[in-house]
Amino acid sequence: MFSAIGLAALLWAWAGPAAAVPPMREAQREAFLAAEAALAAGDEAAYWRHLEGLRDYPLFPYLRYQWLRARLDRARPLEVKVFLCLYGDTPVAGDLQRAWLESLASRERWEEFLRAYDPGVADLSLDCLRRRALLHAGRAGEALDGIEEIYASVVPEPEACTPVFAAWEAAGGPGEAVKWRRIRTAMAAGRGDLALELAGGISRGARAAVAAWQEARAHPGRLAALVAGMPRGPAREWVIRDGLAALARRDPGAALAVWRRNRARWRLPAEAARAVETGIALALAADRDPAHRRDLETLAARLEDPRLVEWCVRLSLLDRDWRGVLKWTARLPAGRRSRPAWRYWRARALAALGRKGDARRIYEELARDRSYYGFLAADRAGRPYALETRPLEADPGVAAEVAALPGVQRARELLFLGRREAARREWAAAVRGLDRDHLLQAARLAHSWGWYDRAIAALGRAGCLDDLALRFPLAYLPEVSARAARADIDPAWALALMRQESAFDTRARSRSGALGLMQLMPGTARFVARRRDLPLRSLDEVFRAETNIRLGIGYLEMVRDRFGGNPVLATAAYNAGPARVEEWLPEEGPVEADLWVETIPFTETRRYVKRVLFYAAVYEARLGRRPPARLADRMPSIEPVVTLAALPAPAPALP
Repeated sequence: MFSAIGLAALLWAWAGPAAAVPPMREAQREAFLAAEAALAAGDEAAYWRHLEGLRDYPLFPYLRYQWLRARLDRARPLEVKVFLCLYGDTPVAGDLQRAWLESLASRERWEEFLRAYDPGVADLSLDCLRRRALLHAGRAGEALDGIEEIYASVVPEPEACTPVFAAWEAAGGPGEAVKWRRIRTAMAAGRGDLALELAGGISRGARAAVAAWQEARAHPGRLAALVAGMPRGPAREWVIRDGLAALARRDPGAALAVWRRNRARWRLPAEAARAVETGIALALAADRDPAHRRDLETLAARLEDPRLVEWCVRLSLLDRDWRGVLKWTARLPAGRRSRPAWRYWRARALAALGRKGDARRIYEELARDRSYYGFLAADRAGRPYALETRPLEADPGVAAEVAALPGVQRARELLFLGRREAARREWAAAVRGLDRDHLLQAARLAHSWGWYDRAIAALGRAGCLDDLALRFPLAYLPEVSARAARADIDPAWALALMRQESAFDTRARSRSGALGLMQLMPGTARFVARRRDLPLRSLDEVFRAETNIRLGIGYLEMVRDRFGGNPVLATAAYNAGPARVEEWLPEEGPVEADLWVETIPFTETRRYVKRVLFYAAVYEARLGRRPPARLADRMPSIEPVVTLAALPAPAPALP
């Protein structure tokens, strides 16, 4: 046990006295980078020499972290404890804590592990290491407390959990019911091999049931025959539900027919039967096949699921069945019925049925909103758009408090050094607990740094939607204007798309792999680069703002031309891919654009198109065009036939 005096001495040595007047940041940045380079080269003497002038530099904790991290297997517990005490508010403190615990576990220093473990850290791998430490300490009861839920619900489990599972199995657990829960989790995770292995440990019949389950997913047309040979049990219900879901994705009508023929025989529990019918009904809605319209309406009326009722509204719109629009919007729960979308479509229906006064009252009310539907309603009512901006007032005192936060200072330095991910972690930790006044000044600060995505996010958290300059920055305007002019693309449209895609984060990377400001898929970026004779040596270049804008606007130009210059179709194609948009074109006769947008099958693309069109109108105002072009002018009718050019379809983010 170290004494309080020893701990205090180490604290002083690590932190050092704060200088009254900090030196110039540029010199400190250079020293910081030199210290990092010295540490990487193994030159500790140079590292310590550079460190001396950095004790008041915001990123000083990062140098101490890197030094400790490099010698963690030789570090003393007190050194780690001191770092965590001094710099516990930094994200790297959590990194060090995790690395230290993993180091102790790898060396089987279990007693030290338990002393160092922080129960407040929500990390499953570390939790399983804690359980292993308890097992080594002979505290099996504590080690296995709550392990059943982890075993049943986590697949694949962290490697650290495997020995704990083995110890639990040796002690007599898990039971068959828990194994079946784990099988279900494994199947949901796409681990059919694990599901079969687990079922084999139950019985030969259980393994056969899981094999039938996999067959039902792969060949759902055989579902009825597969279920007929299965005994009642946990797997049977899941086979039916998964098999019908798979069939509904391929052929919703066939899924409905199989369900109706077998529902009485299968006798699923009420909740499971409702889930099956809801899934089939949603698939029928997205399929938009008129042959099954009545089936969908029957299910929607019986199930009373708001999503199905909304789809009945949309399909009534496709049929121009304005009485149906009124009927189905009236069946929505009050909270949904009052949303701008359904108020707008009620007004459209009322106007189509000759009740123009009632329709106009709704349009007038909606036109006060700054939103997609507010702008559509303003077009119908002949009103100006609600584009008044209320600049966020500066509060020098609060702004100074925000700027002085250590985490904010570290974020600024990391951003200056181009380490955006580390900067985002620091920023997120620094602003997490701020009140509204401080959060608003943080948004102003981030905007002043050109960190637009963090400013937009902070404004959203604070519920501040009226400062249009902060919410809709004219980021990268020279590059956008130049490229847009060459492609004959409206710069307001390009800015709107960029705002929706990345909120102007040059390093944005989606889960599907889209990159940069305009979120280009790698294949799309390479394709456009070839077509534009732009050398693209590596995908890292796609993160450069100028390159991304050039490629993104180039691709937008291509999809615009492919769809006959229609910006609505081009916007949808930018998100979902040209091939899918072609599938959604009307088969005969033109369709009004607002109606077409409302009936896009993919929820994500439907929202995307609305936002981009709304943002484009705002950006017209931000670019000084008064009044901005009406949405009605941006939304020409959707024709059944458009001129198409050969283009690849980028992988979309599906709803």
